[in-house]
Amino acid sequence: MLLFGRWIWTRWGSLDTDNAELGDKLNGKCIKMRLLNVSAFFFAVASALLLYALNYDTRRLEAELQAKERQADLARSDIAVLKAERSTLARPDRIDELARRLGLGPPKAEQFQQGREVTELTQRQGSANGL
Repeated sequence: MLLFGRWIWTRWGSLDTDNAELGDKLNGKCIKMRLLNVSAFFFAVASALLLYALNYDTRRLEAELQAKERQADLARSDIAVLKAERSTLARPDRIDELARRLGLGPPKAEQFQQGREVTELTQRQGSANGL
């Protein structure tokens, strides 16, 4: 005990006179340390809340992205189906058969104002058929 008292005496001067100053210095340091601890605690809580909100937003955006990717895949498959249907419906042999059932035929010369269009049409049909 005597050594401890001597250490305090040599470290901070006399115990009686400087005790008030020592208490003030320690209280100032304690207040600063408490303020630092409280601010660090609030900073940690604020960081945790910010990270939680960021994680929540990231998951929400990921869900939206997956939903849009599913819509895009569905649209691509619909486009493929529609292209197949269009190619089936636009087959010339199918159209020719339907036109003949309706009583339609190749254009005749009377349907044009000048005979020139009919001759050009027959020439085109002949070249397309290899004649």
